[in-house]
Amino acid sequence: MPVAEPVRVTVPRGTLGVLGDGVRVGDGADWDWFRTDVRPVPAADEERVVTVADDGAVRTLLAAASPRHSAVPGDDEIRRWVGVQADDGTLLACAAHTEAVPGVPHLASIATHPSARGQGLGALVTGALTRRLLDEGFPAGTLGMYADNDVARRMYLRLGYRCDHEWSSRAIVLH
Repeated sequence: MPVAEPVRVTVPRGTLGVLGDGVRVGDGADWDWFRTDVRPVPAADEERVVTVADDGAVRTLLAAASPRHSAVPGDDEIRRWVGVQADDGTLLACAAHTEAVPGVPHLASIATHPSARGQGLGALVTGALTRRLLDEGFPAGTLGMYADNDVARRMYLRLGYRCDHEWSSRAIVLH
């Protein structure tokens, strides 16, 4: 009997159990979808947030800080990267503005280098990019986060984001 190929699915969290005995649920993760139409309060040091054009620096940061990142430099959906750099030019934090659907901004691959965590840099890039999107006339900003990232959750809530949907994404095999 041929083995069925896995299919990736995303379903509302809590519904994987209703798939039945004929489905084998494989690897994946739980994640949450956040949205805001609230302009975050500007940070005193927001001038540190700059547009980042160095794809290599973004790749290096994401490899060190966020192995589960979703946006990669060069993706067609990316409109821009923003970040905070150290005095020597090393990228310490970043966030991508993506648009899978034109005109619908989504923040992705928000990351802070492990050596720079606890300094508010994730909030700095997220807040600045969110504010820029709203100032540019977008009605809202969205982002997704892995459900087990409590530090990020607290930051996004503090910046005015609200969790609209809770999801489970998994590989499934019908047998």
